[in-house]
Amino acid sequence: MDRARWIAVITALLAVTVALSALLHPFDDSRGKRAAAAPTVSPANVRRYYLDHLDQYRLPASRTIRRILVPQRATAARLYSSIRRGSSFAALARRFSRDPASRALGGRLVVTRSTEPPLGLLALSLSRGATSHPFRTMYGYSIIRPTSPIRPPRVVPLAHVRSMIQHLLLRQDREKRGGGR
Repeated sequence: MDRARWIAVITALLAVTVALSALLHPFDDSRGKRAAAAPTVSPANVRRYYLDHLDQYRLPASRTIRRILVPQRATAARLYSSIRRGSSFAALARRFSRDPASRALGGRLVVTRSTEPPLGLLALSLSRGATSHPFRTMYGYSIIRPTSPIRPPRVVPLAHVRSMIQHLLLRQDREKRGGGR
């Protein structure tokens, strides 16, 4: 084995030894003090926080739609006619829509009742697969087509937000003790 390879192997072994030593003997500084155990949050505290703040985890009724948003009424009318003649809604949305959130997705968008009026209300009232006539919104003229059934209101399960709540409670505890971040 040549000298350069020998040095590379020794360097790699040294790095592995240092990494294993750090895992087996955790120290928080060069003075040799053992690192304190990481603070934890009890499952009961996480559950209590979740139940106390349940409204934060409620999701309203929603539905997936396709949307084409254009600035002029005449453009919306022309696109509506094209859709009625059988053109692909998704292809027209990709080509003409000015909605930055959904254009690249063929107009795909999830809406709730509180989504930009009157878009949200109309999206929840149309039958699945029906195409709306062009209508005015604060951003221009829209044409929509619901593509999914209405998803009923629901609560996000604790299992899906547990780690987020743990991090929040740990941060609050650190701030309370003056530890900041």
